[in-house]
Amino acid sequence: MPSFKYVLTKILSLAFVILFNIPFSQVSEASSSNTRMQELSVHNDKITTRLSGDKAKRDGGDCHLENSRTRFQRYFVEKGQRCLQEEQRQSCSSDEATWSGTYEALTCHEVSGFSSVVHLPLFHIEQLRYKGGFRTSGRNFAKGKGNSLNYSGGIIAYNAKNHSIFIVGHPHSSSIAELKIPELVKSANISDFNVASELLQNFTKFNNTKRVDTGIRNHFRVTGLGLGGDGLMVNYIDWYDAGGNETDTTIYFKDASNLTTSNISGPFQLNGAAHSAGWISAIPSEWQKSLGGTFISGSQANASIISRRSVGPSAFITDPLATFLTRENGDLAANGLLDFPLSNLLYDKSVYTGKVYPDDILRNKDGRNKLWTFLSGAGYGFIIPGTSTYMTIGGSGGHKFGVGYKITQENGRLCGGYCANSSTDRSGYYWLWDVKELLKVKLGLLKSYDVRPYDYGEFTSPLANGKFGVGGAAFDPNTGLLYLSSPQADQLKKYSRPPLILVYEIFNGK
Repeated sequence: MPSFKYVLTKILSLAFVILFNIPFSQVSEASSSNTRMQELSVHNDKITTRLSGDKAKRDGGDCHLENSRTRFQRYFVEKGQRCLQEEQRQSCSSDEATWSGTYEALTCHEVSGFSSVVHLPLFHIEQLRYKGGFRTSGRNFAKGKGNSLNYSGGIIAYNAKNHSIFIVGHPHSSSIAELKIPELVKSANISDFNVASELLQNFTKFNNTKRVDTGIRNHFRVTGLGLGGDGLMVNYIDWYDAGGNETDTTIYFKDASNLTTSNISGPFQLNGAAHSAGWISAIPSEWQKSLGGTFISGSQANASIISRRSVGPSAFITDPLATFLTRENGDLAANGLLDFPLSNLLYDKSVYTGKVYPDDILRNKDGRNKLWTFLSGAGYGFIIPGTSTYMTIGGSGGHKFGVGYKITQENGRLCGGYCANSSTDRSGYYWLWDVKELLKVKLGLLKSYDVRPYDYGEFTSPLANGKFGVGGAAFDPNTGLLYLSSPQADQLKKYSRPPLILVYEIFNGK
């Protein structure tokens, strides 16, 4: 009588035959010897076969792996167009399995407006050309607190009608003024720059006034400005929201030409709260239909309590004017296509492949983190017209020597919080994203925290000291000019710390 072990082996062999359609002789051999193990792993839609022990068994040169799969020409096609697909067969060469065909997309989806963007190129940072800059004044423009740009966070919006910028003043009041842009001077020395001192609209205070209830009393900070319709959109946060419970984010000046007398609607509660209540940028017309909105609202560069922020640049797609023109307050819809909660922070998955510890990565303890640290922050993000690039720009540090907490740097400076272990290890920084990846998030093919930039790195300015962190920015699509604001960068006067503005032209973008 056959032994129990023999019967069990035969039963298991028969089960493998039925389930996996493997020749019985091969299964019997494998179950008795346990010497040949096949492991299948998937990486970037390609399947490779790794063999331990003997190489793949062959009969007359034919591989026993006779799998097939369906792949599509591209992930997206225009609404109403047919998704092209091909059936691919697997073959075995040496110890590696390969597939026939050239198509690589796992799925295919119909997207309205995709035909207008499918062939758009990616932007490269070398396509930025320095045009010059100008200074802002740190003087008091009127009596009273807050009527100055001293220590301003540099939050701006460009007004093409007046060739001016709306700019937020001293953080104690976060008043907003309109400033005429002077003639640009192309120089590496800021002492050569003209000073923007002509106010088209004086500083207008709105928080803690009877004009509107922003919902925030203490730690109020304006984090984004954007022109829309006839009005001015304003994003703001509670800078120190320890509980992460604040949801009021936005107000709307209905008449941007006269902020002092304009009616103000709000507060509105933008979906995403502190993850989204930062910069405001217009979506180019070619992308509006496929992304499903007219503006992008992103995160802010500086705010306390990292657990309630996006730990990486964000992108929330919204159509705010539809709400502002019909309602006085309430919820403001936004779809987060790029967002990094602390539990899924932005980091380089090709460098850190195992279990990650956010604090170790953000401090850059091993010196391998070149993507995002405790010192990173994006001040502005926008889709470059004529491209498939969402550009985010700000500042970062600690990528060379790591990040410390309340340490004394080599120059004697005592840090009040996180700072680079070396005083020289901080600079402007940029992150470039493929908008088609954001589209995958919209269709449910990716999570908002699974997207990674296709390029990133230091943003070096032409200034003599090379240091230029971006706290705010604005883009003029008519001229292709990008206005970058660096908070407290103008320190030519002893007690003056206003923002400095550098201007770049985007060329070969279309």
